[in-house]
Amino acid sequence: AGSVGVGVAGGSNAKLEVASTTGEVFRADSSGGAYRLVVDQTGVNTQGILAHSGTLTCSSTATFAGNVTLDSVNPVIKLDGSSSEGIQFFRNGTQSWNLTSVGTSKDFKLYNNGGTNQYDLTIAHATGNATFAGDVIANGNIKINTGSHLFFDGGTNATYISEDVADR
Repeated sequence: AGSVGVGVAGGSNAKLEVASTTGEVFRADSSGGAYRLVVDQTGVNTQGILAHSGTLTCSSTATFAGNVTLDSVNPVIKLDGSSSEGIQFFRNGTQSWNLTSVGTSKDFKLYNNGGTNQYDLTIAHATGNATFAGDVIANGNIKINTGSHLFFDGGTNATYISEDVADR
């Protein structure tokens, strides 16, 4: 019913307390070392499959050397920040693309990390309008609903094409 301490007197912090100031603190191996848990002075290392149920919280940066798979009926990646949440894409260590929700506008933006600070695609949170920084190329039809307009120039005296009645 008491506590056990290894490397520390009496296990005062837990039922089993293991302490060391150098090297490995704790190691658990399966037969042949196929699955392993090692606690040392730099962290906790695992080998094999690490299964976790419940919420996994990381208070710093998490790095994954392989693929991250979400296996669920409705998987979600939640980015819950207070300013500009985003996903950055890297190739061979060089950042290439960014997806971000920028500042208080909450607009969704996609941009190439070429240093121009120009957004290649912006989807406005308030209206759903999409703005493209370059050409829009369609290899198929572009459809505009009846009563909507295709504007050229976009100013107050813009030229536009529209259809007021379907199939006229």
